[in-house]
Amino acid sequence: WIFYGIGLVLLAIVFVPGVGINVGGSTRWVNIGIMNLQTSEVVKITYIISFAAFVEERRGNFDTWKDLIPPALYILPIFVLMMRQPDLGGSIVFIVISFSMLFISGLNMKIVGMASGLFLASMPMIYRFVLRPHQRVRIDAFLNPSDPSFPGNFQVIQSMIAIGSGQIFGKGLFRGTQNQLHFLPVQESDFIFAVLGEEFGLVGMSVVVLLFFFFLIRVLKNAVMAKDFYGTLIVTGVLSMFTYQIFQNIGMVMGIMPVTGVTLPF
Repeated sequence: WIFYGIGLVLLAIVFVPGVGINVGGSTRWVNIGIMNLQTSEVVKITYIISFAAFVEERRGNFDTWKDLIPPALYILPIFVLMMRQPDLGGSIVFIVISFSMLFISGLNMKIVGMASGLFLASMPMIYRFVLRPHQRVRIDAFLNPSDPSFPGNFQVIQSMIAIGSGQIFGKGLFRGTQNQLHFLPVQESDFIFAVLGEEFGLVGMSVVVLLFFFFLIRVLKNAVMAKDFYGTLIVTGVLSMFTYQIFQNIGMVMGIMPVTGVTLPF
């Protein structure tokens, strides 16, 4: 509960006037002198530690809708604060972490199937009444990838040009014209994988993807080898966090996933 409380404080502190920093319409950072810290990155770890203990106490008792009320209430304050910033991509990371832990704790898959059906059926309502205008625009942009008039599509188009121009072996370190001439936006974080593609080509991208793959396999082995179920839960949460962020960011850069602020790990 201490870690859970720390997480709530870290997410709420960005709304304190003079403390939180607004960048691009989102208030997600605090200035700690040497850098702007996105507090939700720290909260991912505190949440995994706390939610693992919460789930361990209820292992094997996730068979009915009623059983899912406590974990839903547990994540709700985190989700609300994240959406308030707003950070839809980060919110999804917390949902993925929570689902992975519940899944290995005996979550009834029939409930998952029913919930997925309800979610798909309610997507038009979520799109209309829950998502903010800039979030709806990102979905519209994803559905119209060739239209540069949609915010976000310009970045993706430039990203795909950079990756394509790198071809097999790339243009060489610091020789990528798309990133060196600043056609590629947010190249130091969100679209760093496109820089890799332009400078080191398909070979360089494949090497990094393979490194990520071996890393995730090692994390999975750690989850299996953990001495107790609490350890397994923690490592599973970390595994799902990394897996989703890797898939989402690389997919976004290649135009097969919507643009979000989820960065590539490391």
